[in-house]
Amino acid sequence: MEKKDILIVGNGIAADIIYGYLKNDKRYQVKGFLVHKKFIETESKFDLPIYLIEEVKEMNQENQFLLMMGIGYTQLNKLRAQLFEELLDLGFEFETYIHPSAVVHENVSIGEGSMVLSNSVVE
Repeated sequence: MEKKDILIVGNGIAADIIYGYLKNDKRYQVKGFLVHKKFIETESKFDLPIYLIEEVKEMNQENQFLLMMGIGYTQLNKLRAQLFEELLDLGFEFETYIHPSAVVHENVSIGEGSMVLSNSVVE
């Protein structure tokens, strides 16, 4: 199975948690983090590059990266929703992540960019 190349959107605690899941998941290879310039405090995180959203339009011309949201629930998800739309407009796609230990019943529809984390049951 070929690993999917992932950029995690964000560089705070939520991004750290998502990175923790993905670094141990054989389906994915985290290639870096993606944030707005005003949130950059360092040039790398976990020895991976941090890319600027303001500079990524050309970066994904061949759709080589999928995104996963690593932004917390600030402003009742308003920030996450804005970033989601902004990055879709730039041509990115979001991976729908379902942890291998999660149980998702067959009649359930999981939307683009959703995350079902470990030991969850979705009915």
